[in-house]
Amino acid sequence: MILSSTLLLVVGLLVLAYGGDLLLRGAVALATLARLTPAVVGLTVVAIGTSVPELAVSLSASLRNQSDIAVGNVVGSNIFNIAGILGVTSLVRPVTISGRTIRLEFSVLTFLTLTYLLFASDGQIDRVEGIFFLFVYILFTACVVRLVRRDTSKKEDEPEERKENPQA
Repeated sequence: MILSSTLLLVVGLLVLAYGGDLLLRGAVALATLARLTPAVVGLTVVAIGTSVPELAVSLSASLRNQSDIAVGNVVGSNIFNIAGILGVTSLVRPVTISGRTIRLEFSVLTFLTLTYLLFASDGQIDRVEGIFFLFVYILFTACVVRLVRRDTSKKEDEPEERKENPQA
């Protein structure tokens, strides 16, 4: 029993790694084909693609009236993404955080966390609150994509010597 569980875990991790590689290759091809920057594709296709399994688990749990699993999945995923992935990544190489990341993304994360706590204080997240979270997600994604595109077009407008020597 333990051997088969371990084998399934190892096979699952290998399939996950292979699927992640395919997703990344597909995203790069999509970016090239659509003439989008890798950052825009990363913020949309890759971000959504890596969250689809969590969405499937949460939807399945919700349809089975097991909302504890759905909420635990979301909260646990966020804890792991922030603490686990950011921690391991920082062990490999320091993670550079720009001022915009701190101002925009950290502010939105803090706002949504506090909003979640407020909404959940009555013991449930209802449809209106769910629509609110979806609206904020769409608005945030559109805003970040717009900012990345604006920054990219500014860099493309810079003279070549400035691009080669950013200290100038």
